[in-house]
Amino acid sequence: RGGRTLGVVVVKFPLILLERSLIGARSDDVFAVADSNGVIFDASQKDLLLRTLTPLRDRIRDTIRRNRQYGNAALKALEIVERKNLGSGQLISLKPLSSHNKLMDQESQRLIYQSQPVPGTQWTVIAWDGAAFTHDDIGRNMVVTFLAFLIVFAVFILIRQRKLFLESVYDNAIRDPLTGLYTRLYANEEVPRLMRRHDERGDSNIAAIFFDIDHFKKVNDTFGHGVGDDVLRDIGGILLAETRAIDIAIRLGGEELALIMPINDLKIAIDVAERIRRKIEKTTFGRGSTFQVTISGGVVMREPLEKMDTLFERGDTKLYQAKEQGRNRIIS
Repeated sequence: RGGRTLGVVVVKFPLILLERSLIGARSDDVFAVADSNGVIFDASQKDLLLRTLTPLRDRIRDTIRRNRQYGNAALKALEIVERKNLGSGQLISLKPLSSHNKLMDQESQRLIYQSQPVPGTQWTVIAWDGAAFTHDDIGRNMVVTFLAFLIVFAVFILIRQRKLFLESVYDNAIRDPLTGLYTRLYANEEVPRLMRRHDERGDSNIAAIFFDIDHFKKVNDTFGHGVGDDVLRDIGGILLAETRAIDIAIRLGGEELALIMPINDLKIAIDVAERIRRKIEKTTFGRGSTFQVTISGGVVMREPLEKMDTLFERGDTKLYQAKEQGRNRIIS
């Protein structure tokens, strides 16, 4: 999301299910799956396993051996004697793979060859048909390949749906459902990343503003937790309205809020904090019986290479100074 990787989803799919459903009709059908280098890593005919569709370049072969992706397999290429285009596929003449292979012996070298990329992967689905070449056989082979595509496409849709589900779960984890602000979980992940980026570039500093709603317990005790939730929700909206898209507005917990701003000027950060304080001070809250609340705040600038925990501790210190000095004020 936004150029940033959220995580990795691994889906294990038993390819034998494809083989049984697509190849079970006739014994002279062949099904295989090849990777991006053309190495066949799954096939209905044992002799095809770890063969390559075309000869591998030395550089690719060396990389595969160095990574031990296929152990010490020789990775010999299929020997295609002749290749002709045939509709959506090809008519090929293939040298026998072994003397005991009944499908690909000397009498059945000519095969219909069709391939289809697997959406969302670097794989290719391959189908061979060694039957006599009638229009019915060609049509049936095309249907088989189309069915393979449909099944793989269904797997692709399932993977995408799961990805969307995981993104939804992630959004619920990083966004406070009441205020719309980010959660402490997101802050623990994103603020250190922001700090590292600014340490590397050195083009901007980071200001941190910490807020606490004054006498919030009294609001809950007097008007009820439902009204207290309304106050938190409205103040969260004020923070979002008064900040930029690049700022990180966080609900740390309870009535404690924070604002992380990539900015060099302490005075600007103080002005933002004061603007938010005044706007909250002038806002009317309540259901029927109305009332007003105030907030206290502490503003600090990040020191060079300072860690998040230390920055937050210094901000908390300024916040508590604001409370000790009478509340409804900003201390920096």
